[in-house]
Amino acid sequence: MGINIATLSKTMGNDAPAAMDALTTSMLQFGVNLDDPMAAANEMTRMMNIMAAGAKEGAAEVPQISDALKQAGVQALSSKVSFAEANSALQALAQGGKYGSEAGVALRNVLSKMAGIDVVPKEAAEKLQALGVNYNIVSDKTLPLNSRLRELAKAQGDATIMAQIFGTENAAAAQILVRSTDYQDKMTSKII
Repeated sequence: MGINIATLSKTMGNDAPAAMDALTTSMLQFGVNLDDPMAAANEMTRMMNIMAAGAKEGAAEVPQISDALKQAGVQALSSKVSFAEANSALQALAQGGKYGSEAGVALRNVLSKMAGIDVVPKEAAEKLQALGVNYNIVSDKTLPLNSRLRELAKAQGDATIMAQIFGTENAAAAQILVRSTDYQDKMTSKII
């Protein structure tokens, strides 16, 4: 684990405490079992590689991703969004101008509203149905995040419905995520 911290710190101006914070936060947010130290160390290595590759390939640096994961990690885990998918989504949000905690809060809120049709206002649910959006797909946690977002893309042209679903404070983030699915797919394949 010390090697992982030292390695990641090189992407952060040799800031070992920040690297340790980024890795331990990621592990805690994504529910890594710490009872088996070897398995935890292996998972830490995987997470370190994903974050470092994301910082190299994307617009957000490791400290910004760490700040975002502090806000979105638990929701991503409960939404069955993999660590790599979450990192790709955060990189997409960074490309759209949302970094750090702001990106994390936005991702958390978007994922929360994707949980099921029962959290969507009735009027919006009716519009979604009229647009052919199957919210069972949007909320299906067995599907990759981008499959769920692509289903939502059927409503992307209607700014009102996006604001009704996600709230005006999260509509822009939802639009960024929906329109960047191809970017996220490419990013995920690069960082795994």
